[in-house]
Amino acid sequence: MLRPTDAERTAFRDLLEQRIPPGPKYADAIREIWSRGYETYLVGGTVRDVVSGDHAHDVDLVTTMPVDLSLPLMKQMYGDGVTASEQNGYIRMGGHPKSGDPFIDLSVFKRQGIGSREDVVFSDDFDFDVANRDFACNSVYYDPINEVLIDPTGRGLADAQSRQLSLVSRADLRNAHQLAQIGIRFVKFRCRGYTATAECLDGVLEFGTFISAMKVTARANYIRTQVLSKSPTSQHAERFGEFRGEYRAVFGSSNYASLIEPHEETILR
Repeated sequence: MLRPTDAERTAFRDLLEQRIPPGPKYADAIREIWSRGYETYLVGGTVRDVVSGDHAHDVDLVTTMPVDLSLPLMKQMYGDGVTASEQNGYIRMGGHPKSGDPFIDLSVFKRQGIGSREDVVFSDDFDFDVANRDFACNSVYYDPINEVLIDPTGRGLADAQSRQLSLVSRADLRNAHQLAQIGIRFVKFRCRGYTATAECLDGVLEFGTFISAMKVTARANYIRTQVLSKSPTSQHAERFGEFRGEYRAVFGSSNYASLIEPHEETILR
């Protein structure tokens, strides 16, 4: 565990003081869960962006509180706009992402079978939760109650600060669709100037073979969400052009021509 810098602590506090429609703050949800004996951490892009000095757009939370217990609580706080997926251990509340309003993504610590209807298992284990993520820079946790950073891989903080990608996902815990998503996210981070370790690149090239297994509509929607959703429409063509160039550099022009190019209009619509 490490103490954040004063600037990081201030950034985290400012984020958590934002109000989420219809009114409670991020911090309110965290305190309500904590008061019931469960842990909650900021994780993913939220922590990565704060550590790297970038602006964090939203807050991703992970908790040890099961969905069947947290969902009624979140509905009490945030109303009927709360949506949930028990098989994914996932709850979203607040504004719709396209509205520009703040929202909360709350997920349960993962173990295996995430997204299945029969084999899904959740846990309170950092190692398994990390193995169900993608890169070390996205696998740093922030405890907002005690104000400490937790870096289970030992390299997540350094990777976030240096904009480096180290693969932490375990292929045996992920399905083909999820591995393909990591391949697409890898290209997104390359567009943002991140470099990759040799081991990461080798792993991602293997994951990229699963992109063809994604349904066409899901593939187009996922690329649009990852690459274009946080940019104004006027910049979409430029952002997609960057993605096109990096995708070809990573996975090859023939792969792009086969799997992405026929669907460019759908992605950019």
